[in-house]
Amino acid sequence: MSDMQKIATYYGQKVVYVKIDENEFDYLKDANVVLERFPVQTYYSFLARKYLPETVERAMYFDFDVIFLDTIEAVYFQAFEGNYFIGVKEVYPKAVADLTEEELRLGKLVNGGTIIMNIAELRKNKVDSNYFKPFVDRLKQLPTVNFHGEALTFYSDQGLLAYVFRDKVKVMSEGQIFNNFSKLQPTGQEVIVHFYGQPKYHNSEISAIFSNYETRWLYTFHRYKLKAQIILGKVDALAVFAYFDQNLTKAIQYSDFSLMENYSIAFPWRRVPSDEMFSFELTHEE
Repeated sequence: MSDMQKIATYYGQKVVYVKIDENEFDYLKDANVVLERFPVQTYYSFLARKYLPETVERAMYFDFDVIFLDTIEAVYFQAFEGNYFIGVKEVYPKAVADLTEEELRLGKLVNGGTIIMNIAELRKNKVDSNYFKPFVDRLKQLPTVNFHGEALTFYSDQGLLAYVFRDKVKVMSEGQIFNNFSKLQPTGQEVIVHFYGQPKYHNSEISAIFSNYETRWLYTFHRYKLKAQIILGKVDALAVFAYFDQNLTKAIQYSDFSLMENYSIAFPWRRVPSDEMFSFELTHEE
């Protein structure tokens, strides 16, 4: 918290820590929602109207694996048009209007990594954990849905949001918010990039530039990572030069072995520290 506040102060902002009652979503414990993989904190954005000050009328939720390439006013302040949420269409070929109830439960409406919330409307309609409980109770009685071999009541907060608020979600097309997935190409207009696909740039080293098709994203992440360390007084200019020199020199020397970190069944390797060449480990037995 201290480090976060130092960085926020540098930008003329402040960090406010809000303690959430850990029992808010106790009723999820006997649902098939894989809380070990998608923990209860995943649902905390649904509590925004309850825990945020009454002066807050809109807010935006982000997963950790995002970067910002430009200012986001145009995205953040767009009209809700009577909706409670705004999100980017999930990578799925079917039209939104044609989604079945099962597909909604699987989270095929919008991706949950970047969601704009109409706090004023959520507050007016008293949307909190109690609001969702009757829906979850009803879903528990239905046959499970298959998510990559797992039998689920619904797919995390993304599936619950889609099932409960299908008609209250404004769905954006890919553009200023870009969900990085292997089947999609960058738009060139993105101001927010969500790395929920294969490459995980927030886990990368600067040397990954040699196997990265979008250098702007990689440089942006490392630029802010280093700037944060400078603000905190943990590195100086010479350390920054060394950071680039050591990583890039090694990368040039062993560029034939450079692979981009991936996390998927199709590309199951993950970068591990190495003093010499690039080293990767397989993350799936098969």
